[in-house]
Amino acid sequence: MNNNKLKKIMLLIAVIALSIISCNKNPSVKNIETDEVLISVSYADESFFEKYKTYEQYNINNEYSHKIAFIPNVPVKDFSWLSVGFKYDDDWDFVRDDDGGFVFVVEEELYRLEELLPQKPLVVSWVEVGMMSVFGYSYRDTDGQKKYFVGMVRNYGGDEEEEEEAEGGNAPKESASPYIIWQFFPETPEPDFNQMQKLIYPVTFNNKTIPMTVYYTRVRDGEYLMHLLDFEYDGKNHSINLDGLENNTFYDPDYFDKIYVDDYNFDNYMDISFLSLRGAYHSFYQIYIYNPQEQKFYHHADLDYMPDILRDEKTQTIKSHGKSGHAGLLYTDNELKWENGQFTPIYRAIQSYDEDLDLYILTTETLENGVWKKQTQTFKAEYFQD
Repeated sequence: MNNNKLKKIMLLIAVIALSIISCNKNPSVKNIETDEVLISVSYADESFFEKYKTYEQYNINNEYSHKIAFIPNVPVKDFSWLSVGFKYDDDWDFVRDDDGGFVFVVEEELYRLEELLPQKPLVVSWVEVGMMSVFGYSYRDTDGQKKYFVGMVRNYGGDEEEEEEAEGGNAPKESASPYIIWQFFPETPEPDFNQMQKLIYPVTFNNKTIPMTVYYTRVRDGEYLMHLLDFEYDGKNHSINLDGLENNTFYDPDYFDKIYVDDYNFDNYMDISFLSLRGAYHSFYQIYIYNPQEQKFYHHADLDYMPDILRDEKTQTIKSHGKSGHAGLLYTDNELKWENGQFTPIYRAIQSYDEDLDLYILTTETLENGVWKKQTQTFKAEYFQD
């Protein structure tokens, strides 16, 4: 076997593996997407043009492109030819779904027909650039649901004879289709920038699930802004304006992680925290405390810059610990208690390092009977060594 033929077979194996990973199931070799609507997806070759004298077309004069024909078995409403791509994360790695398959996004609607007819199919051109090239299309099914599909060349860089050889020479006739097609399910294509959207984010408090509606816009690919939070709690509908948050940005509606609930003031009512920063060592939150008499949530800005706030059920206080260097030996501690409708500091500590003295200095302050009592201790580095 010469090197060119070996190379083609290796590419064929790679693209078959890609399609299996992407689908996580056997692709439809008949290009049948639903029980109601059947659409043939095939090369528009000479036999096609001999059979169909009239057809819809989009940009078919590119001599370097595939000419793809879409032929439905029944009239199909709202058919679109789409530019489709893979979804990437912030590190430009492929985003995978729960089954390990690729996630696709609609990048652009290239051409649209109000109705695609069996007697007048659509021919489009598509330029294939490498094994990872995909194309897309969508239509509205008979149940009114818009459905989206992605396709790729079955035998990248090969021919039919090599494909039969790769499949053991016993492939059924239907598998000679040049494209592998499978369905993916976005509710809509990626929305326009600054178009208001919403997501439902359920939270749980006291064993009750509370669905929260987050209204947001897309400001650029992979970046979104929260604007409003709506939900029902304690027998009342609540709306919180999120535009004033320290950070109302998030990066993926499918992996939303900006809102948390807890009882920070120990009154058995739900409070809300919004993630404003997650760093290598600490996370910071903006916390809204519920006032049951007024049935309103109030932002307590004095907690905004305290890292990693945690509840201590035993002491009925909230505590914060922030480390800043020397393997955690430089740190600040804060402890606050809920009194008279606000969080009152009752303890704080700072451990620093004096290079001239080569000493760690721990300064603690404790509130006792309304009076702060201060204490200072010094430690040599050897004190912290095992």
